Amino acid sequence: MDEAKVSNKGLAKRMTDEGAQRGMTLGTTHVAVKRWREGAGIRPQTAALMADVLSNKLRRRITPGDLTGLTFSGQTSNRLLHAAIRNFSYSAWTSYGGR
Repeated sequence: MDEAKVSNKGLAKRMTDEGAQRGMTLGTTHVAVKRWREGAGIRPQTAALMADVLSNKLRRRITPGDLTGLTFSGQTSNRLLHAAIRNFSYSAWTSYGGR
């Protein structure tokens, strides 16, 4: 997130806009982003959306695993995390030449 040089408010706005384009209604605010950066739990699907937004900003693929400092909330299994990454990050990956 630091590398993208995006504020908490800017990231929240980008995530809300991207979610709306995908037909999702998000209540993401700068406060939520601040909490996630401080270690509060984030849902895998939300982390995957954040990774897509940062991928667009940085013009290279970012995965939720690249987002250091984030803690996933709830009983997150690797299977659920990988499903979220697959479902939400594919568009960003293919947009930048991924196969």
